[in-house]
Amino acid sequence: MKIRQHEFGPFVKEGVRHFVQPDEEQTRDEAVAEALADGYVRDGLGAMKLRKKSESASSRYEQEMGGFQLPPEQGGLFVRTDSRTRTLLNAAALRAASDPTYKVENWKTAEGLFITLTNAMILTLNGAVEQFIAGCFAKEAALNGQIDAATTVDEIKAINW
Repeated sequence: MKIRQHEFGPFVKEGVRHFVQPDEEQTRDEAVAEALADGYVRDGLGAMKLRKKSESASSRYEQEMGGFQLPPEQGGLFVRTDSRTRTLLNAAALRAASDPTYKVENWKTAEGLFITLTNAMILTLNGAVEQFIAGCFAKEAALNGQIDAATTVDEIKAINW
């Protein structure tokens, strides 16, 4: 049998996860029996929970970086939330907070239009981005709580972003 360490492996020994692979002359059942005899413990549910949490983190990251649409009463603008845009917006918000006359000329929107961001717009956009990002992490945390509480494979499979 071959043992391969992997963060999602269903076999655990001394707190480390592994995959078990049969040798050429072994069946899968024989390799599993050998691993269990060598002190490995099967933890398929635990491995599945780790995979599901990884999927949740990936989905959160995609949403976090993917942007969002402002409601119509706030102009309906699509707001990019990639790291670069957030850095630029945070820098503008710092200036806007200390200088009420500060504005950004020629801010390029996701649609390719150039607009002027007034002081109030900068602060509103920055707050909206912060709320959006916080919401992404709150959703991931809530899903991780559901994953931790799951006791069956079907319960884990039912948890989706």
